[in-house]
Amino acid sequence: MSYFKQFTRGVMFAMLAAGQVFMGCAAATSDTAHTELRYMIAGIRVDPPAPNHNTVYVEFQDQTGQGGDFEDTVYHEIVNGVTNRGYIAVKDHSKADYVMWATVRIFTEAGTEAGDKALAGLGAIAGGAAAAGAVSAGGGRGATPFIAGVGTAGLAYAAVTVLNKKNAYQMVIDLQLAKKVEGGVQTDNASSGQSGLQQGTVAVGEAGGSSHQQSKAQHYTENKVHFEMEQRILAIADGTRLTMDVARAALIPKLISGLKSSLPRAN
Repeated sequence: MSYFKQFTRGVMFAMLAAGQVFMGCAAATSDTAHTELRYMIAGIRVDPPAPNHNTVYVEFQDQTGQGGDFEDTVYHEIVNGVTNRGYIAVKDHSKADYVMWATVRIFTEAGTEAGDKALAGLGAIAGGAAAAGAVSAGGGRGATPFIAGVGTAGLAYAAVTVLNKKNAYQMVIDLQLAKKVEGGVQTDNASSGQSGLQQGTVAVGEAGGSSHQQSKAQHYTENKVHFEMEQRILAIADGTRLTMDVARAALIPKLISGLKSSLPRAN
């Protein structure tokens, strides 16, 4: 058999093999992308509300400037979610029994220099979470590059590698929950020189009282109506040839579910 015929058959075989693989490596969609939530700060446990003390004020802010209806969509879905859990949404946070503030701090591709820098900029806690493996490996930077002169099977493999590339996007959300306390709350803030997230809080007027060590590096004592708790959430979406828009769409349901579930059922 001539070299030309061997080459032609090799090309046809490689194309057929590649075609079979291409059929099974479609780009991830919002329905097929893998999503999960990880907690950078230990989870907050909030006691269920007493009868007739189930009002809640909800605030959701996007500091990443994603635009569109992202912020409004998530806000309204959170309100609907906590309402379905037995709460009554109110517009005045000073009169609410519970207050929920959720803020999107970053939304970047994971495992990139820019993404790692954004995580590190959030402080030691976020940086530690990133080092724990915020990115799913799968092709990515380790993909085999195209090399001139590679054989036909190699060409097919290189193309398959590109089509099978897996990447991930990360979204960090800061969540603050507050519960109204009879008699008010006195917060004593002192700089600790750690991650910028340390706070000692004492509930006043409750039997036995309670205390939590959180994070905030400031110097003042303040009397408030609500007992405040903090949490930082890392939301991750990954998949084959995942785009930022698809990742955002995939993360919205997971994000809403996690935020609304931070409040215990009131019904």
